[in-house]
Amino acid sequence: MRARLLGSCVIHYDETHVQVNEEPDREPTNLSWMWVQAGGPPNQSVILFDYSTSRAQEVPSRLLEGYRGYLMTDDYTGYNALDAQAGVERLDCWARARRKFVGAQKVQPKGKTGRADIA
Repeated sequence: MRARLLGSCVIHYDETHVQVNEEPDREPTNLSWMWVQAGGPPNQSVILFDYSTSRAQEVPSRLLEGYRGYLMTDDYTGYNALDAQAGVERLDCWARARRKFVGAQKVQPKGKTGRADIA
């Protein structure tokens, strides 16, 4: 599955924190991370979940070692090392920016069109 993912021309990548209550040598309050990668051809898409106790940039660098193509991420600095990887072009995900405009639309008066609608 990883080989198919790394053969993708575009990979979508994000990380989210998870809390594991019973893990050897770790307190239940420590955060861990699930690194999610999605790619592959439309009829054979691949979604991989990789668990790590770290959010450091070494994790995505290791998981995407040898990848060549486009990488869609948010603006988390942990992905910056991938910018230096030959053959990788990082694309910014605009979902977080879009959320601000959606929020602005919700607080404008009913029936009114504002700048958030235009954006």
